Amino acid sequence: MDGTLMSGLHGAKLLITGGSGFTGRQASAHFVSKGMKVLAMTREPKHWEREDLPGTPIYGDLNDGVQIRKAIKEVQPDYVLHLAGQNAVQTSWKEPLQTVQVNMIGTLHVLDALRECPRSRCVVVTSKLKSSLFEMFSPAHPYAFSKGLQELAAVAWSEMFDLDVILAEPSNLIGPGPSIGICSLLAQHAVQEELGKAVSPFLLHASQSTRDYVDVRDAVLAYEMLLQHGERGNAYEIASGTRRTLQDVVQAFDSQLKSRLSVSWQLPLPMSEPIAVTSKGIVRGSSPAQANSASRTAAGGRSPLSAADLGFQTSIPFELSIRDILDYYREQRR
Repeated sequence: MDGTLMSGLHGAKLLITGGSGFTGRQASAHFVSKGMKVLAMTREPKHWEREDLPGTPIYGDLNDGVQIRKAIKEVQPDYVLHLAGQNAVQTSWKEPLQTVQVNMIGTLHVLDALRECPRSRCVVVTSKLKSSLFEMFSPAHPYAFSKGLQELAAVAWSEMFDLDVILAEPSNLIGPGPSIGICSLLAQHAVQEELGKAVSPFLLHASQSTRDYVDVRDAVLAYEMLLQHGERGNAYEIASGTRRTLQDVVQAFDSQLKSRLSVSWQLPLPMSEPIAVTSKGIVRGSSPAQANSASRTAAGGRSPLSAADLGFQTSIPFELSIRDILDYYREQRR
């Protein structure tokens, strides 16, 4: 990644929650390479060390407020990139209370601990799938509800306790690394087929709803911009500006494969029916109406800004992201 923005952050201490996650790994590698002192908070520091991941691992569980406070007091970070949370829509249907606990209360554990580090700047990463202020009474799924609450809580704590907090609202993140996103699931399916293993066709919903996809490596550059140039108290959308249907996604995979991806298209569900896709087929998830919503509002009732306002532009083409995801899972199967 091009790190030309790093002059103001070089040598600073950065705490990344969710350090061993999909985005956390990319963020840790990027900021370490640019001279920041990265402390990656994870529930499995031994796993981190075993994989020889960049940065210094420290133990942290968002459910344990006392432990989070102790860790942040010891670290005294200059910056915090809060990535940790429960980010699977399907899991939120199975474990709604735990999803709200981790995403909202876990965020408050981090922010409350930062009251003892008043000079720290924190970027809280929410999601484009969150419920807006006006959607909180009829959320698409528990995940959306939890991320809406997370944003409300972050704004409230920032205002009440005079904290330097910025919100990031990324669209669907893709790229190499361990992920449960649709592109990663399709890549795993494709690699299985390349290895000659008998697999059933991947079930996909033939909806014309569209999604915006951003490579996780580009998203990390956007987070860097927010850490350095974001305006306190604002929310920033991070998007490519190009929306794609699932048919478009499958075509991108087909262009990278020797044989076409084996998929089974299901008839469209009513627009009101929430859907999502997993390797096991169609399950409840985000609704097309929400995915296509053009009138998003931040927790404070304001429309979010765009990271593009700070000069952010995606640099990794969608097709290259797909190729890199395939190569990642091919390597994992060796």
